[in-house]
This record gives sequence, structure tokens and C-alpha cells, in this order.
Amino acid sequence: MSLTVAYYILKKVPPQLPLILLFVNAFLLISLLTGCTTSGVASRSTHLIEYTFNQKSTMFNIMENAYSNNTFNLSDLSIRVGYLGYCVTINDDSRYCGFTKNMKDMMSEIPKVSLYNSRSNLTSSSSSSSSDSQNEANLDIIKVSEAINNELIKPYFLIVVIIFNLIVLLVEIYSRISEHFAFPHTKKVKWMSFGLQLVCFLVWLMGSIWYWLVVKTSYETDGLSSFNLLKIKKGSKASALTWVSLCFFLVVLLFNIFKLARYLRAAKKLDDLENEKIGRV
Repeated sequence: MSLTVAYYILKKVPPQLPLILLFVNAFLLISLLTGCTTSGVASRSTHLIEYTFNQKSTMFNIMENAYSNNTFNLSDLSIRVGYLGYCVTINDDSRYCGFTKNMKDMMSEIPKVSLYNSRSNLTSSSSSSSSDSQNEANLDIIKVSEAINNELIKPYFLIVVIIFNLIVLLVEIYSRISEHFAFPHTKKVKWMSFGLQLVCFLVWLMGSIWYWLVVKTSYETDGLSSFNLLKIKKGSKASALTWVSLCFFLVVLLFNIFKLARYLRAAKKLDDLENEKIGRV
């Protein structure tokens, strides 16, 4: 019953739908890749992970009071990390946004948290003696987010799937045109389109699972490793873009399988008719 319903739905789907979905997917994936690289609202809201200081921590009030001389409070600070970019947001205002390779430039601007030497918490640029620095245990929110980005958040799956998405789009356009103008190698192009779409779906399936594991690992480990001083939040927009684009790839793949099966069946019938004519002669 379910197969019959699926067949009926795929039969009624307009042939232009895969092209539309692939075109839309290209924009979704590119916006996901470039998230947090600029201070625009659309860009800074496309983040994978957001780091803030946990106000429910028993040590938060002590840290907040130690930073009373700074221009902002710790409760107003958040670090948003994307595939290629990051945003330092203070009181809902994006002060610094750029590529993650430049995150080290922000270390002098954003204060460290000294876990048991409160004198280092007085100002963001305060210096201490060598003996004091040896007795400090600092929690640097910029270094934590940078380490997660460098070690876990890898854009390679996303870059590869964007390239394949654009190639599939071109091949699909050629395939649609060849059906009407009898271009050469139509059958090979259809098989190539199917193979590329399958690769797109499998690569982005692995990329989506990897994204989910990174967020889950960060959520479960970073809070504990920072003595519950950091609060980790998943980016809802990036998550939606990830799974919606994966669903689009799945729909395009199923539609292509359906169209390829119909094409091969029609081609087989045509070959049988030609063989019957030859046999009669």
C-alpha cells in the first residue's frame, strides 16, 4: 500500500521539482558554510554552537563581580561558531565577526576567567607576574571555541557536497534538455545523474551525522570540563538547514530513481518492439 502511494505521488510530481530543489539546496548549503562570517543578522544567526557563561553556576557571581570594572558583563557575552566563521556577541550586539582563522585576534579583547586567582580577573588586559601566572588556572572562552572549531567542526563534507550539488544541477539540466532534443548519450547522462545524486545524499548524510555528533559531544563534555562554567547551545537555524537540505537530496534521489526506472522500462519496451519487427522480417 505504501509503495503504491509513493508511486502515485512520484508520478504526480512535476519534472521541474528536482531542479528547483537542487537550486534551493545550493543556496541553503552556501549560507550554512558562510554562517557567522559577517555581522549581518542572517549570517550571525547561522551558527553551529553558541558558548555563553552559565549564570546558574555556583562560581558565576564571583567571576561576574571580578569583572565589574570591564565595559561589559560576562552574562552579556556569547561566542557563536560556524563552519568557517565566528561571532562575538555582547548584549545582543555582534562586536566581532569573521573567519575562524582570525579568532586569535580576539583573545586580547575578551577576558579570561581565572578559576582561583581573582587578581587576573580585574581587567581584560591585566598582566601578572610569572609566579602568579604559574598558579593560575584560566578558562578562555575564545580558546575553547577555537579548539572545537579546529578539532571537530570540519567543513570538508559541506564543501564537497556543495561542489557535487552544482555538478548534479548542471547534469540534470542537460538531462532534461536531452529528453526534448534527442542529445547524444542520454542514457549515460541519466545514470551519471543518478550516481552523483546518490553520492550527494551519502556524503551529506555523513556530514549531517558528524554535525550532530559534534554538537552532542560539545554539549555533554565542554560543560563538565569547564566545571559547569560554560553553557553550550545548539544553533537551531544551522540544524534546520542541515536536515532540510538532506531531505531535499533524498527527495531528488527518489525522484531520479523513479524517472530512471520508467526510462529503462520504456527503452526495454522499445527494444522489444524493434526485435519483434526484425523477427517478422
